[in-house]
Amino acid sequence: MIGKIRNFDKKKYEILSTSRIKMYDDEEKMQIKKTDKNILESIHNFV
Repeated sequence: MIGKIRNFDKKKYEILSTSRIKMYDDEEKMQIKKTDKNILESIHNFV
């Protein structure tokens, strides 16, 4: 998974993490708020 994250567009990640990925439902948002790892996992699953 880390190898795939390295290929992410850094600006895209910053935009998604800043907006807390608003397209996700409330349960996933709660997980995103817990740790940066959850943000990366959520973006990985979304892509």
